[in-house]
Amino acid sequence: MRSIRLRVLALLALACGACGGDPAASADAALIRPVTRGDLLITVRERGEIRAARDTRIISELEGRATLIELIKEGTILTGGEVLAKLDVSALEERRAQQAIAVAKAQAALEQARKAVEIVEKELKAAERTAETRLEIARLRLQKFIGQPRQAAGTHTAISQDSDGAGTNARMIEALRQLAADDPEGSRGVGDRLSTRIVAILGAEANLQLEMGDMAVQVLQQIDAIGLARSDLKLAERTASFSQQLYDKGFYTLNELEQDQIDLQRRQAAHAVAWNSLLLLVNYTLPETLLTLELEAENSQLNLESVRAAGEARRVREDAELASIEAEFALATEQLANWDLQLQRGVLIAPGPGLVVYGRMDWDEPVYEGMEVRERQEIVILPDITSMVADIKVPESQIGRLAVGQRATLQLDAFPSRLMTGVVTDVASLPDPAPRSQVAKVYVASVLIDGANEGGALRPGMSGAVTIEVGTVSDVLLAPITALERQGDEHFVWLETAGGPVPAPVQLGASNLTHVEVLEGLAEGDRIHLVRPPGVRLPDAAAGDAPPEEASEPAP
Repeated sequence: MRSIRLRVLALLALACGACGGDPAASADAALIRPVTRGDLLITVRERGEIRAARDTRIISELEGRATLIELIKEGTILTGGEVLAKLDVSALEERRAQQAIAVAKAQAALEQARKAVEIVEKELKAAERTAETRLEIARLRLQKFIGQPRQAAGTHTAISQDSDGAGTNARMIEALRQLAADDPEGSRGVGDRLSTRIVAILGAEANLQLEMGDMAVQVLQQIDAIGLARSDLKLAERTASFSQQLYDKGFYTLNELEQDQIDLQRRQAAHAVAWNSLLLLVNYTLPETLLTLELEAENSQLNLESVRAAGEARRVREDAELASIEAEFALATEQLANWDLQLQRGVLIAPGPGLVVYGRMDWDEPVYEGMEVRERQEIVILPDITSMVADIKVPESQIGRLAVGQRATLQLDAFPSRLMTGVVTDVASLPDPAPRSQVAKVYVASVLIDGANEGGALRPGMSGAVTIEVGTVSDVLLAPITALERQGDEHFVWLETAGGPVPAPVQLGASNLTHVEVLEGLAEGDRIHLVRPPGVRLPDAAAGDAPPEEASEPAP
């Protein structure tokens, strides 16, 4: 391969000699350099513009529109806390005063509603307690009528007995049956029916074992009345019989006999009335009383449930009303706080150090005193010039080489003799919006300049060259960029030979601003011309010369 390349170069040298004599003799030896091997530092170099690394944008936060009545001078260097601008808030002050009155009214209504809830709660508790008491009384009256469960031994009431069944409703029924057995004539066979009726009134079998209540007491009282009437009747019968005997013997007058007979009739009537009273008591009075007491207990239970339901409904209404008033008070308070906040926003304060730059309106005119500004409109920009950044626009063909953390050097137009350093802090993922006339896409990369901007020497808007170190290719053949010539898709260098300079096709690799990596076509030590020697020209590819090997285009 090397011999073929030398023969081709020799033929080219003869062709060049035939065209223009001996070009090597006229070439300047200072413009010839040997091809060397070394490390190639790859860089990306673009123009950049300086801006503050951080800036604070002060905007109008007043709702609606307001007049700018005071504005700090542009270019003022701030330390923080200074008044930047003031907006006209006179109309807001009046609204704030009206809202304060609304808050006071809402607070009074809230206090009144809370007191009303307390009063209602007490009323509902009193009504519920009354209903509970009435229910308890109705239950007690019903229990008093029927009877209560027997108490434990040693705690019996006066009518209780230690013997089995003594003092219970069952004992009362037994007394009723005993009455029917002792007075068959007076009972007229209704004793068993009355006992059955009493059992039906008591209802459950367990009620027979309850201690005697008012019902049993009334029955027993009537049994006692029947017993007394029966005793009186027997006494009257004996008296009348004895009086008849005395009358028959002439010892009694007719008047005395008739008086004893009338007393007998009275005792018979009293005995019958006593039995009728028992029948009325068992058949009518006791069932009626029981139904009345049960109805009273049931109604008391329903009344309690009704009171509770009505109370709960009223609580819900009162709570809803209170919640509504609380919401109105909260809303009024929030609106008052908003007006206070709006009044505070009428004065714009510098949050920190920076350089005053006026905001721009839609037509790129800076803001000014007396103008009407809208909400969210930018009033002042405060770039923090203690730390500066250079933004560069990189073609999409080069953006893949950049990465955060790469080192860079900067040479600003304002300080041509001062070389600054920095580091890449951001590489845009999307292309920079470009005018329609711009076809090539560019991406913005940011370089943070090392060190603090002492004395504010670097100012926003300054520009200069930014060179970013994107990598190093080690141990490669290096050729100066100026030695390259291009014809179509091929690159050539002028190689110095014994016969004079000849064009040598080369295949290129990575490059920087000064050198390019030579992959094929040259060897270490080859001497090449930095510029085309006088009197020579590149071979014409159409003349039938063998085409050189394909080479890569060096990066710009």
